[in-house]
Amino acid sequence: DSQQEKEQGKEQEQQQEQQGASSDKEQKQQYLEIQEEDDEKEEDEEEEEEDEKQEEDDDEKEEEEEEENEKEEEDEQEEENEQEEEDDKEESSEQNSFKIPTNTGSVSYTHLTLPTIYSVQISVGPVSLKK
Repeated sequence: DSQQEKEQGKEQEQQQEQQGASSDKEQKQQYLEIQEEDDEKEEDEEEEEEDEKQEEDDDEKEEEEEEENEKEEEDEQEEENEQEEEDDKEESSEQNSFKIPTNTGSVSYTHLTLPTIYSVQISVGPVSLKK
């Protein structure tokens, strides 16, 4: 009996050791799985942070481009306004200028001038011509 009891005791000890070893393995496996999950979560969080930073950078670039475009449009509009003002000035000076008729016939020699490459425009205030 005592030998059987010893053998049974040894078997129980072995079973307990095997159970303990398997439970240690299970614990290690669980720990590794938890560690992997934590690592994946960290990677996901880092990726999300990088994505958010990239989005912020993209937003800043878009805002800068929009500001540049708005400035260019304002400059173009300002140039157009200046050109319109110049055109208006030219029109008003043409309306107020006195034009010499060209079909007057003969002119005495004393009133002629030598040819030149320069043109002269005589501008006067409001003129009313009455016949």
